[in-house]
Amino acid sequence: MRDELAQRILARLPIGVFTTDADGRITSFNPAAERATGLYAAGVTGRAWRTAVGARVAGLEVESTPLGDDSGGMVHVIRGGRVPEARPPSRFVTRSRAALDMLRILPDVAASGASVLVEGPSGSGKELVAREVHAGSGRAAGPFVAVNCAALPDTLLESELFGVRAGAYTDARRDRPGRFAQAEGGTLFLDEIGDVSPSMQAKLLRVLQEREYQPLGSDRTLRADVRVIAATNRDLGRMMGAGTFRDDLYWRLAIVRLSIPPLADRKEDVPLLVDHFLALFNREKGRAIQGVAPAAMDALLRHEWPGNVRELRNAIEHAYVMCPPAVIGLECLPPGLRAGTQATDGRGGDSTHDGAGPDAFDRAEAEVLRRALDRHGGHRARAAADLGIHRVTLIRKMKRLGLRE
Repeated sequence: MRDELAQRILARLPIGVFTTDADGRITSFNPAAERATGLYAAGVTGRAWRTAVGARVAGLEVESTPLGDDSGGMVHVIRGGRVPEARPPSRFVTRSRAALDMLRILPDVAASGASVLVEGPSGSGKELVAREVHAGSGRAAGPFVAVNCAALPDTLLESELFGVRAGAYTDARRDRPGRFAQAEGGTLFLDEIGDVSPSMQAKLLRVLQEREYQPLGSDRTLRADVRVIAATNRDLGRMMGAGTFRDDLYWRLAIVRLSIPPLADRKEDVPLLVDHFLALFNREKGRAIQGVAPAAMDALLRHEWPGNVRELRNAIEHAYVMCPPAVIGLECLPPGLRAGTQATDGRGGDSTHDGAGPDAFDRAEAEVLRRALDRHGGHRARAAADLGIHRVTLIRKMKRLGLRE
């Protein structure tokens, strides 16, 4: 995909570059631009650049040039030094409109200090979003403490959260602080809150309401200076209707709700995430895998990703371990991703049937466009915004790929 190649090149440039559409709204914002301005790409994409970026680059120089296609867009190069107070860019890799909309409000959510409920399927990045909220808050200098509520039965979860006084039970030979105490002055992340029993829900509600708790086996009440962020992959609304999740606890947790769409609904993120994980593994392992062969990318785009971003990361790590060449071929992917395709040869070349031909990228791109159009009932402007491209660009792609307008 030409646009994907352009995005990869922009991501690697050492100079700040961003692009805008015919209306002057930002369509891409590379990492170097984030470093130069102290702004998140997620926070400025879709906004008028002179409003979103202008004040931050007042001491810098911006050179603007037409993109040279029929979109009416512009490319802007930022010249100059880094803004000293710049925050690190978001680690949540996405170009999905729904995910970008969620990321755009994170600074305000972080600054609010309110309790937050992060909803999304397993492996979609709920803890990553929670860490982003913590990092942007007034508690960023304090600890971020995570607890997987689904991994522990009630008795262990209670002692894990609230701590234990020596002698509370046979093996409690010394006082042990709980996660609330460990998170003092910072953020406590309660993952899989939907798996907590009703009796434990009542104890959590008291902490949220009264901001105090008692360690197991103690009659001493401790104050809790902690921000709570909870996450779930369950439908808590349905659970409340069934009486298995307390309404009052839900409303205490969900002062702000953040929803992460599954990877199956944002296939346009797959190439970006693949690049991200390859760069990560290259740094960690000292290798130089250059990319993914068309047939392998086609298979990655066809897959429905029930395990979401975590499953994709595992698949790329598997390929990284199994693939000695500089380019990951189809044969390097986990067996489940190769179903219905023919493996490439050992040189990373493509086979000639079922998605592995030289036009595999075109078919993959067509699938991404088709999904975006389906999500928006065929509305081209909304689908283009979802994909982060101009409507004219979308129409041109549709014509080239033979998609009906």
